[in-house]
Amino acid sequence: MEPLAAIDQTGDGRAGRNKRGFAVAAAVLGFVTCVAVAGGVWLRPRLLVAGEAAGPDGMRVVDLPSLVVAMCAGVVAAGVIVLGLRRRDRKVIAALDARLRAEAAARAALDRLTQGSPALLYLGRVDPDGTYHRLFATRNAETVTGWPESTMENPDLVWSHVLPADADIRNTNFSRAMRLGHSTVEFRYRRPDDSVIWLRNEVVCIGRDETGTVEVAGVVTNVTREHELAAMADIQSRMATLGELATGLAHELTQPVTVIGMAAEMAMEMARNIGAPEALRRQISSVQTQSARASEIISHLRLYGHADGGRLGPVDLRRAMEGAMTLAVTPLNRAGVTVRVEIPDTMPAVRARSVQVEQVLINLLLNARDAMVGQPADDRLVLARGFTDEDDLAGAVFLEIRDSGPGVDPETLPRLFDSFFTTKAPGEGTGLGLSISRTLMQGFGGDITAASGEDGAVFTLRFQRA
Repeated sequence: MEPLAAIDQTGDGRAGRNKRGFAVAAAVLGFVTCVAVAGGVWLRPRLLVAGEAAGPDGMRVVDLPSLVVAMCAGVVAAGVIVLGLRRRDRKVIAALDARLRAEAAARAALDRLTQGSPALLYLGRVDPDGTYHRLFATRNAETVTGWPESTMENPDLVWSHVLPADADIRNTNFSRAMRLGHSTVEFRYRRPDDSVIWLRNEVVCIGRDETGTVEVAGVVTNVTREHELAAMADIQSRMATLGELATGLAHELTQPVTVIGMAAEMAMEMARNIGAPEALRRQISSVQTQSARASEIISHLRLYGHADGGRLGPVDLRRAMEGAMTLAVTPLNRAGVTVRVEIPDTMPAVRARSVQVEQVLINLLLNARDAMVGQPADDRLVLARGFTDEDDLAGAVFLEIRDSGPGVDPETLPRLFDSFFTTKAPGEGTGLGLSISRTLMQGFGGDITAASGEDGAVFTLRFQRA
């Protein structure tokens, strides 16, 4: 994940190359000048004219003009040579500059191509002892991992963000690639905001030298969304199975509950005819009430068990809330939670699917129950309030679920709808309930938001009018 050093294309680099060229030219010119002077001295006895005169000391006099001409000829030759060398040097420098510009342009194009990509490409080598050395990486580490480029230069720091439970999986990747020629692993990785993502690291061996060092190419991809979809598909599959079981159970329970209700009704009539005591009639009346309650739950289980993935249609939020309460009332009562519903009769129908709206509401009600575990038994209240906003240009319909719990701390609030994020103890939550609820609401063309009020958490569902 370490980027290569930037290519030097500054004026200082070119100036340095020019200075070296001038130094070479000056050396050549000096050498040629020395050769010319030496040649002139050597030609001195041969450059005397026929009528040379002897000096007073008996020495012959040299013809100086001829010597000067010879030296000038040498200088001119040297100049021609230097100009040729400089011309060749300029061509070499121009070719080098063109290559550097092409390399820089290619790197810039690669950076633009990978800037928004969820995949980071890299090259490296692995020593026989398993030590990895990075040779090249694209500059989109922040897009893929969330960490800026500056923090990705230290390999130990890079891998320190792998969750400890997945460290062994990541460590075996290169060793397996060296043995088999390729390897792919997936592991969880912690981002700067403390959220967790899934990364896939695919490694391929592309070369091996005589020392056993292996050259590898790889790609690191953010596959968090794939895991989210897989988890949602698994939950939906379980919900479908649960729906089938609920439908079958409802069918099997319908007849005995109906018989119990009819028997209770006959017993009540006989009790009245024979003047049975009031206490007995109250007991029979209680059987009738619970039988009717069981019939209502069974009827709703049949409805809830049917697939509801068809077209969006008008949904009455009051009836949706009643359906959610039918299934959630028992766990809420056991926890001592009181639910107050304030949805006006005049609330317009919304564009949604009834069973999926109930699924969202059940999730919010049970989350509220869990949030209020530490509250006093007489202070566990959930308020479901429906309203419209005259200032909302889209004419949206809102349903607010407010609890009397401790609320949500500011650090947690932005991450509530992230997949796999949960504030519950390990094993008590998947971290997908709110994420799926948001997906369902967005599928209706609406949304869900969270806030921390003075008296607890507030979740607001926004629907389109039907």
